[in-house]
This record gives sequence, C-alpha cells and structure tokens, in this order.
Amino acid sequence: MANINLICIGVILDAHGILGEVKIKTFTQTPQQFLTYKPIYNDHDQPLIISKGRFVKDDIIVVKFTHINSRNDSETLKGQQLFIQSHQLTKLPLASGEILYQDLINLIVQDEQHQDIGKVIGVHNYGAGDLLEIKLFDKGEEIFIPFAHPDVGQIDAAVNTISVQSHLIEAFKATPRKLHD
Repeated sequence: MANINLICIGVILDAHGILGEVKIKTFTQTPQQFLTYKPIYNDHDQPLIISKGRFVKDDIIVVKFTHINSRNDSETLKGQQLFIQSHQLTKLPLASGEILYQDLINLIVQDEQHQDIGKVIGVHNYGAGDLLEIKLFDKGEEIFIPFAHPDVGQIDAAVNTISVQSHLIEAFKATPRKLHD
C-alpha cells in the first residue's frame, strides 16, 4: 500500500475458528473504534466489511468479514495490514504531545544546528517501540531511530520539521538496517 491517504489501523494475526473469522491486533485508540470503520482495506486494496466482532483482550479482537466464510479463506489474510482512508478517521482531540503517525511522514529531520539532514519516510512498530525511518539527504541511505529516544526532540508542524541530535543519527548511521524491500 503506497497510498499516503491510507492509515493502518490493525494487522490480521491469524485465522480463528472454522467459519472465516480472524484475530486482529488493533492500532486504534480503543478497540471499539476499529469496529466502526467501513470499509477497511487490506494490503491488496480489497475492501473488507465487518459483519461482527468481539473483544478478546485489550487490543485484540475477533472479526468476521462478509464474504470470508471458511478457515481457508481467512488464512489467506494472515499477516495483512488493515487500512482506512484518512477521511474516515474519527477526529478525536489529541492530548498534548500526541501526534498521528501519518503526520510524521514527510517531516524534515533537522539536527541541533537546524540543518536539514533527512526526511521521515515511515513509522514502524515491531513490538519494542516506535521507530522513525529516515532517508538521509547526504547519501540517500535509510536508517531507523527510536522515536521515544530523548534525543528525538521537538516537532514543529508549522515548518514541517522534527529535531534529532546529530550524534543519534551518526550512531544509527554506523549500523544501517533495511527492514523491507
């Protein structure tokens, strides 16, 4: 999914039962929100409509999509991310210091001297915390830095920037990692 107007709201963990249900980890503020979005899109831009859902725990729900009627059908969805269009997003007031992942994409990364050093091209969470994927301007390499690190500083939405201490960039530049093709 390359559409910047899509927001990832969950991922299908596994098939559940024999009637085509799936277990989903939700990324919404509350799991109840997840069930209100129609349609939801999978990795292949296919719309999926929720016919019913139930809560298993905290951010895990079991959902039945219309037209997915067997375990075999639901197993083909395993691992797929689920998206909504940005206009579907419920506009909830954000607490001070909160920002949507989508609003981090395309921020210009500046060092402590306000020099432009890169651009945020992705935000990921593989279980150990949020990572900013940054494409550096000097050599075009991509690095990942922890978003919660104390040296990742102020976001200035007015000028579309995020500050990152240069020593943090250098530390992660020394060990670049490519998490996807």
